[in-house]
Amino acid sequence: MSTNQRLSFIAALACAAVPAWAQSDATGKQVSDALCNSCHALQARTGNGYTPEGWRTALRMMTNHGVNIPPDQMPALLDYLVNNFPEKNKAEPKVIPGPVKVSMQAWQAATPGSRPHDPLAARDGSLWYTGQMANVLGRVDPKTAR
Repeated sequence: MSTNQRLSFIAALACAAVPAWAQSDATGKQVSDALCNSCHALQARTGNGYTPEGWRTALRMMTNHGVNIPPDQMPALLDYLVNNFPEKNKAEPKVIPGPVKVSMQAWQAATPGSRPHDPLAARDGSLWYTGQMANVLGRVDPKTAR
């Protein structure tokens, strides 16, 4: 086989692969539009993107919360997210020299099983959150733990 024949063969293989990739990407976008965007805007989840493993974790979390992603469509959805929303703009970790004190406190959510999410500290010191799994808005006053 001559060099030109080899190059033609490689080009033909590459062209044959593009429609398959484009089809997978189109299918992944359709699944995303139908399932992901039904609860939240995809842009809200894709801001800085994820690594492939991060997208697997996000999809596993969604299925754990009852989103019915058909198993045969999961690979196309994962490929679409990985290819179109890669991880970016992540701040580099900084090593702080010397000893550091860290204090953490946790409070019981008023609605059990609500899965507190998206916390916001208010000017009065209270903490607000969305209770994703119970469709509630919650508030905690750290001074009283209520």
